[in-house]
Amino acid sequence: MKTYLLTPRDPLIFRDGRPFGASERAHSLSDMPPSVLAGVVRTLAGSRDGRFTMEHDLPTLLGLGVRGPVLVQVEDGVAGEWLLPAPLDAEPSREGAYRHMALLDAGSRTDLDRLLLGPQRAVKVDAAPSHWSWNVWQQWLTREYGSGDGVIVPPGSPSPRPEERVHVSVDPATGTAAGSLLFGTSARDFTHCDFQTGELTTLGLVFQTDAPLPQVPTVTRVGGEGRLARLEPSEAAWPECPEQILSHAERYGTVVAYLLTPAEFTAGYLPGWLLDGDEGLSVTLRAAATSRPLVLSGWDLALQRAKPTRRLAQAGSAYYLHLEGDPAAIRRWVAATWLRCVSDTEQARRDGFGLCVFGVWDPEAVNVLAQDDGDLWNDLDFGEEDE
Repeated sequence: MKTYLLTPRDPLIFRDGRPFGASERAHSLSDMPPSVLAGVVRTLAGSRDGRFTMEHDLPTLLGLGVRGPVLVQVEDGVAGEWLLPAPLDAEPSREGAYRHMALLDAGSRTDLDRLLLGPQRAVKVDAAPSHWSWNVWQQWLTREYGSGDGVIVPPGSPSPRPEERVHVSVDPATGTAAGSLLFGTSARDFTHCDFQTGELTTLGLVFQTDAPLPQVPTVTRVGGEGRLARLEPSEAAWPECPEQILSHAERYGTVVAYLLTPAEFTAGYLPGWLLDGDEGLSVTLRAAATSRPLVLSGWDLALQRAKPTRRLAQAGSAYYLHLEGDPAAIRRWVAATWLRCVSDTEQARRDGFGLCVFGVWDPEAVNVLAQDDGDLWNDLDFGEEDE
């Protein structure tokens, strides 16, 4: 796969599925869904002379895979440090550091036959950063905090900021403003200036794809209203799995799988394909830290209708796994699954859903069920296994 950098010129809109019309507001998700990126890539791959037609082989286009997007800082047109969604098993301390969530003692149980992580202390955080830098993430994954009790996350970690606009509807017959028809848009601005320091921050998105993208670099339309962004090849390297994580998995047979993009699982929050493991290797879910599902739809270009609504596991979700098998097989599986999409269906994986990295955890720390924090998907059918 080749690596590319997408740098938005305009604030982007990633529609969240709510109805939008005159006198209403178009709301945007905070992060670009992988399906939007996949749509951009496949549209470019299926275009000739700058135009896309339905004459192309759609199954072939759908077979083109993407990995990402990953938010990055952009300096002088070059992709810099990764900025990843904050992990959902992170618990803030009064000292300003973030610790891994702990389990409650025996007797605190849910109606699910698996573990659920939850906070033990209630600490209010006024502005918890939505994204952590890769440098902080590495400390989190290896649990080598460097500051003692937890990792220190800069409160001003860059992320796309909301940008509100009010528009007027235009009468197509006259080309002038239609009376009393105002509507609003809520977009995400990837370029913003700190007026106190004068510092300009530019953010972009890196991704990998096996699609043949013609005429790159180029300017392309992205998301709702077709806002503009620059697409160009990138030399940004994707990090390898740290040796500390591989050695820990090989020795203890335990890893934490973190989602960097939302994942589509058949059983709601519960992974399926990820738990299938590999030949000679079994994978068991021992604990999970999740949030409310991301509800996502879209537009089916071939069928000319809205896609069915999907409920996705949020980016940042953490799954504590126990691996059983030959240590060498465990090491190979962790290395091969690192920065791979782990959604249940092959098409969802091709679309970039469920990009995954691993961290370490102590197998002695998990031996009971934790309490349900009330933020799970109790209305979902998880199959006969949970009945």
